Amino acid sequence: MWMKTLLSAWKRPVVAGAAALVLVCAVASLGGYAQAQQPIVIQWQMANLTEDQYRPVWTKEIAAFETLHPGVKIEPILVARKDHWTKFVTAAKAHQAPCVVQVDVAPAAYLGYIQPIDKFFNAEPASFRNAWSPDVLAAAKWKGQLYALPTWGGIYAEVYNRDLVTQAGLDPNHPPATWNEYLTWAHKLTNPAKDQYALAILAGPTDTTTRILLMWIWSNGGEAFNKDLTKSTFASDPKSLQAIEFYLNLALKEGVAAPGSTTTNYLEQVQLFAHTKIAMMRNAYWAVPVVTEGMRP
Repeated sequence: MWMKTLLSAWKRPVVAGAAALVLVCAVASLGGYAQAQQPIVIQWQMANLTEDQYRPVWTKEIAAFETLHPGVKIEPILVARKDHWTKFVTAAKAHQAPCVVQVDVAPAAYLGYIQPIDKFFNAEPASFRNAWSPDVLAAAKWKGQLYALPTWGGIYAEVYNRDLVTQAGLDPNHPPATWNEYLTWAHKLTNPAKDQYALAILAGPTDTTTRILLMWIWSNGGEAFNKDLTKSTFASDPKSLQAIEFYLNLALKEGVAAPGSTTTNYLEQVQLFAHTKIAMMRNAYWAVPVVTEGMRP
């Protein structure tokens, strides 16, 4: 019903979604897709599509959707995570953005790359709309309008390799609770001679870097934005700056982070952890099955 409502709504594939959130936008068929002479093609861009462990899931989803809607074809857009935002912006500026995409709502909406979907969402039955609480939907809004639908939900946490922690003489049942304790753990878990480090610093140009920084900032009582999210305080709030400095110094001064910080992001971090090159990683829970099922040596 949701996709069908969208399909009959707009005259041009427009744009897309949110980090940890996805916006579905409309692909128009003049008069509805059931009467279309040619199949309607919905382009779907998502960084996870390039990761092998997700392929069985999304190929099955596409097949099920196309069976349910014979007049519609899903075209997956495979793009590496590090190029995801750049490709989306380039396509959006050329008015060729994919119909379904996962991006950060705030910058995409602010820059005019995506459009509100309130009228489509409100046209859905209450049973559909009630799947999301008002608080969850608020994260997909910009200036009071809904731009996306949340689909990725998860809690970031510090994940550690129990074997490596035990070998370092640390107690895996009592992880660090303060920055000083974290630093102590990090030094004990680092052995450059064996190409093993405590963690990876994520400083690549993707939204994953922002998420990691936010956790350090909030743990120090800082804020990265003002209350109405119209101004960044990353570089002005003292507690935010202190948190960022501590985080980056894990690589710059303490030497407990794996090399390649400026190019390391979500997938690279997961790979390092899976191959025991780092003992800890700060990541969402869905990274755990990626390690245990898809990337083990």
